[in-house]
Amino acid sequence: MGLTEHQLPQPWALLRLIREREVEAVAEFIPPSARVLEIGAGAGWQTRYLAKLGFRVIPIDVAGNPYALARECPIVLYDGTNIPLADGSVDVVFSSNVLEHVPHVKALLQELRRVLKSDGRAIHLLPTPSWRFWTTLVLYPAVAKKVWNRLLHHDSEPFVKEGDLVERGASPRSPRPDPWWRHLRGNLWPIRHGERGNPLTEVYYFSRHYWVRLFEATGWNVEWVRPNGLFYTGEFLMGAHLNISARRHLSRFLGSACLIYALRPDRT
Repeated sequence: MGLTEHQLPQPWALLRLIREREVEAVAEFIPPSARVLEIGAGAGWQTRYLAKLGFRVIPIDVAGNPYALARECPIVLYDGTNIPLADGSVDVVFSSNVLEHVPHVKALLQELRRVLKSDGRAIHLLPTPSWRFWTTLVLYPAVAKKVWNRLLHHDSEPFVKEGDLVERGASPRSPRPDPWWRHLRGNLWPIRHGERGNPLTEVYYFSRHYWVRLFEATGWNVEWVRPNGLFYTGEFLMGAHLNISARRHLSRFLGSACLIYALRPDRT
């Protein structure tokens, strides 16, 4: 189904590896053999990895996700709000870099409380202000590198981003035959990554303060918040030149790309 791991372009292969390492960071907080609802499963990279670790995974996503081109397992489609599951039917709700893209996030968070068991847990990974800052800062060096490679080395790598692939309309299929300047359009100015604010105000909308307040306002108790311990940006400036070990080291100085939020439903 979809493209194999070896057929994925380098940017997508690296992003897949990062997403798997993020699953490893939260796996210890998921009970053995738990029934896990994954929101925004995309290509199913994390679905497969969760299943490999022994969890029973129900992956759901909205229709039209570009990651479907690289899908590795069946995904249940839903309307983005109404989850097709019974009340209290899952042990854990999991999402990675999804909630910031949901326009009706409050309604979705309330729906997640409905399908989660009373003693269940929700785990969400969300981008940080650090991710937003470094993504904006390295935009122009990254674009300059891509243009240089195109002009001098006939590099066919699409203008795609680590944490922003969908925003640019990238595809894991063969590169488009369009001239380089058409790919360059939309890369000349930072764009909003999520559903709220703009590239500047997203520093606030990606903050711990914003999300904790939103979770508490929608009936959740925040158990803990911790960094994912990986540095990456929305640009492929360094790409595969930075392995996972280097990204973990850099996160100590430059900040982690995501925060992990562990929540319990407030049943009071």
